[in-house]
Amino acid sequence: MAELGYTLPEPVNPLGAYVTGVRVGDLGFFGGHGPLRVEGRPSSQGRLGVDFSVADIGEIAIGATLSVLASAQRLLGDIESIDQVLTACVFVACGSEAADPTAACEPAVALLTRIFKQPPAVTIVPVLVLPNNIPVMVELVVKVRP
Repeated sequence: MAELGYTLPEPVNPLGAYVTGVRVGDLGFFGGHGPLRVEGRPSSQGRLGVDFSVADIGEIAIGATLSVLASAQRLLGDIESIDQVLTACVFVACGSEAADPTAACEPAVALLTRIFKQPPAVTIVPVLVLPNNIPVMVELVVKVRP
């Protein structure tokens, strides 16, 4: 990942009575992660098409993806133990029908593809609002090496 110019942030701690990920056999399930946090608060708040451009959301989605991978590293010991990202579900808070959440998520999907050498199955879900008014939330299901 360093050769791509990225480093993992510190893994987040859950904001409620839940965990950030679980492993069941050779699968890892990672719940929704939002933008990187600064002093415990989301670094970005708002909606695509109102507060952020497609390019802005693309960068925020990369940060959210790195946050999920940091949680994966904490749970699995090393992201090198991830054989494949099976699915990525990206929720995007959108403020207008003209917003293009698919284009906004492409940088994060492209990053996962570069890191793991194959694209995941992707679901992009435009929503009106996300928790804490975050603009993007990413969740992953991964296959773990034996």
